[in-house]
Formats: sequence, structure tokens, C-alpha cells
Amino acid sequence: MKKTLLFLLVLTALLPAFSSSALADAPSLYFLSADGEAKTSEGALPCDAVTVYRMNSQRFLFLPAGWNSEALCVYFTGASQITLNGKACQSGDTVSLRAGSTADVKFKGGGFTLRVMQSQNIPAVFLTTASEGLDAIKADKTVREAGQCVVTAADGSHAYGGALTYIRTRGNASFYYPKKSFQIKLETAAPLLGMNADRKWVLLANYLDKSLLRNTVAYAVARYAGVYSFVPGTQPVDLYVNHQYYGSFLLAEKCEIDPDRLNIDSLEKRTEKANAAPLESFPAFGDRLYALNARKGSRVENDPEDVSGGYLILANSRVYYAWEKSGFVTSRGQAFSFDEPKYASQRQVEYASALFQQIENALFSADGVDPATGKRWSDLLDKTTFVHRYLLAEVLADYDGQKPYFYKNTDEKDPLVYCAPVWDQDNILGANESYNKPRQFYICTDQSQPYLWFPRAMKLADFKSEVVEQYRLVYAPALRILLGRETDPEGRLLSLDAYAAEIQASAAMDNVRWPIAQNRATNFNTQTGSDPAANVQYLRNFIEKRLAFLDQQWGR
Repeated sequence: MKKTLLFLLVLTALLPAFSSSALADAPSLYFLSADGEAKTSEGALPCDAVTVYRMNSQRFLFLPAGWNSEALCVYFTGASQITLNGKACQSGDTVSLRAGSTADVKFKGGGFTLRVMQSQNIPAVFLTTASEGLDAIKADKTVREAGQCVVTAADGSHAYGGALTYIRTRGNASFYYPKKSFQIKLETAAPLLGMNADRKWVLLANYLDKSLLRNTVAYAVARYAGVYSFVPGTQPVDLYVNHQYYGSFLLAEKCEIDPDRLNIDSLEKRTEKANAAPLESFPAFGDRLYALNARKGSRVENDPEDVSGGYLILANSRVYYAWEKSGFVTSRGQAFSFDEPKYASQRQVEYASALFQQIENALFSADGVDPATGKRWSDLLDKTTFVHRYLLAEVLADYDGQKPYFYKNTDEKDPLVYCAPVWDQDNILGANESYNKPRQFYICTDQSQPYLWFPRAMKLADFKSEVVEQYRLVYAPALRILLGRETDPEGRLLSLDAYAAEIQASAAMDNVRWPIAQNRATNFNTQTGSDPAANVQYLRNFIEKRLAFLDQQWGR
């Protein structure tokens, strides 16, 4: 019996290898829209050519929206001829493959069944790397590779094409998920899909968000609030990398200081101008690890005369703080890291840490006034964005809501610190097991790590009264709009059903490429259904219960 079992186990282990070996002789097939760019005379395929995706013994062709699936150009290598549904084809022929159907592909020595799926309603982004591979980029997010980028609109028309300075993976915890997020830098600034022109763009994988809607919803609610000078533009897209379908993504404007994004003075650029050597070449100072009153940065040789701005600073966790180049920790233990300037000088770190310590001292005083300076917290920190950033986090049960961005311009232009921009929203609305109970508060209570500012602010009468008022005016209506009970006459915010319908076909393809049922990347992400529709329903149920709870607490 044991020998038989051992034989079966060995046979089972060998079967995939035999199958893979046989299929390794299959020709490589690439498809192009018959209306698109043809294969060049030198044999090179354009960036938007789509190849077959293999999952175990299955074969899929994932087509972008707008292509006529019944008029495709097929190119292949590894065979002189193939047949598609019994019709002989030469490389370069036009073929018909109806979306939603299967096709029989035959070639000398074998064949396979090809399942054809097609997206709808959303654009597609095609990236190719110089090496035609992703292994090095996926293994190390500091690795960058040049390439090409093509963007097509939802109707299949050409929207952009050009060279990439680089493509790289991005993220902290999300870097370790199977479905990677990317950052790209175009060689020339471009207004992709109606968003502001720029060179740097982010492609968010939304791997932990099985509905693929949470970032879209959160940014839309932030725009609906109407209080932020910059909310990153976003657009759902289908992503293809090296001709291979990679999944449903969210193309987003990068959260950065830039005239077309967060439009404040760039201290980083002024510091670069003041130094002949690259900022990253200067030695570090301070302790890398988290500790009370810690300071760290770079021993930059020359500072600009004015170091009062602009800063883009993130409230951070103890672990992530250790990963960053520059930062500081307040006397009560709140960690902050610098996004810009990334390599902050000692003078810049001291300026920002002293200012943020004054804000904290005022927040933690009995009357909201720093006894050392006589300044109220709202004399230093913009009350409107601080209130709204707290509300967005609490209303959407945002796991990372205790770690918002802050920015500050130069004193000459604006002395206030602002709590913005909004970023990183894929863990909201019950996606995290620690935050998946809709009928309780999360952000206004102390957490296991010292995320202190919002809980403390909720104990100040002027902050809390404004929170309640803005909930009634802005966020309760926003939740009702998401549920389809009301509409936004300005169209800034749509119903959850409308957002779901936009990506329905894309989500179906993504669920094949990255099966929801197999998504166990972490031990803290809520399992909210095995298909896209079930996850949208989970989201709707969570919003309904969240609205009822918050109405009970603040609505009256």
C-alpha cells in the first residue's frame, strides 16, 4: 500500500513536467487589432501586441476593450502554419475569434483550446521592457529598466505612445504580493487619459482589494469633499507587460510635489540645485531605527537659504520608518518620514521636526494651545484638511488612516501645514480583518502603535464639533450616493454600481489571472467572496451598515 501511494505521488509530481515539456513545443502566438500597427518588416512586434496567457494546462487570450475580436491579425513563431477552428493560417493573417468563445488551435505535433475573454469600458496600458522580462524588477524594487509604453482608449483608439525612462515595482508591504504595483516614468511628460501632464505615473495593483474598487471610491469621495488642492487623478485600466496580460489596475497620478500635482515649492529641487553632487551621494546621519525623538537624514553639503518648505511628509509606522532615508519621531512617539525631500539635510529635518512637535504639543494641551509658543494647533495645522482627512479615514474604516500625508509650502507662500494628499486606500471598507466590523469607531481610538494625532484631536471640542458638522454635510450624503439613494449633480461621485459596471469585464479577466479564491497574500485580509460580484456585494453591505452606525453616532 505504501509503495503504491509513493508511486502515485511520484507520478502526480511528474505529470505537470511531462505536460509542460510537450506544450513547450507549441508556437508562440501574438495578436494585434487589425486596425492597429502591423508587424514591422524587421519582424518586431509593436508594444500593444497581445500574446496567449498560459495557466497550467489552460490557454487564455485576454483582449483589451475596443478591439474587434472578429478582425485580429495573428503572428506566430515556432511553426510554419497553424489552424484556428479548422482554418489554416499563416503568420500575419487576419482571423476571427469571438469574445466569450473558445477556439481550437492546432499545430504540427499538438494543439490546445484557447479561451477568449475581452475587457469593456476602460482603457489599456501596454508596457515592454528592454530585456523583455520582469524577473529582476520583481525581485528588487530599486531595479529600473527602460522600455516602451502605449495607451489605448476604451474604444481601442491610440491615446499615447512613447519611450519609458524606466519601469519599476513599488510599495512597502504590497511589494511582496504576487501581483505587483508599478511606477513608470515617461521620457516626455504627457496627459495620460485626460489627467494632468507629467512624466511619473503609478499603476496600482489593488491586490488585497478583491472588489478592485476601493481606491477609486476613496479618491472620488475625496474629490466630492472639495477641500483638497490636489487629489490624485485615477483611471481603471487593463495592464499588459511584455505583451502578456497582467491584470486590472488603477492608473494614478503620482503623489508628489509638482506644478501639475501638489503645486507647492519644491525644496528637493532647490537643494539639488545648491549641490554639485547628487543628494543620495551624501553620507547619512542619525539612527536608522525608530526611537523617541529620533532624527535621521543626509549630511547634505549645501542648503538653500529658505528651508521652510516645501515638504511632503508621511506619518509612518515604526517598521516603515526604519526603511526610509529621512525622518523624525516626536516626543510622544509618532514617527514621520520624508517623501520630499527624500534625502533631507540636517537643517531641514530639524526645521520640520520642531514644527511638527509644536503641533503635537498644542494638540495634547488641555486647551489646544502650545504653552511654549502660545499658538493654537489650528494656527499651525490647517483645520479643514485635518478634519476632512480624519473623516475620510473614519467613515471608510481606513486601515492606514492613522498614517496620512502632510505637506507644507514655504512660510512666505503659506505658513500652515496641510493634512493631504489622500493616498493608499485599498485597505478600506472592511478589507482588513482588524477593521471589518462596520458598527464601531477605529481611527479616533488609540492603536497598538503610537498613531496619536487623530485620537487626541477628537478629544478637543472645536475639532470634534467640526467633524460632526462635516459628516452631516458631506460624508453621510457621500455614502448615500455610493448606495444609489442620492446623486451628485456635479458628477464627482457615482454609485458603487456604476463603478462596478465600468470594470465588470476587466474584473472577470483579472479573476482568471489572479484568482480571488487563491488570494491569501496576508493573514489579515478579509476573505470577502470568491468572485468579483460577491466582493462588490460585500462592499455594498459594509457601506450600508457603516452609514447606519455613523448616522446613529453623528447624524442626529
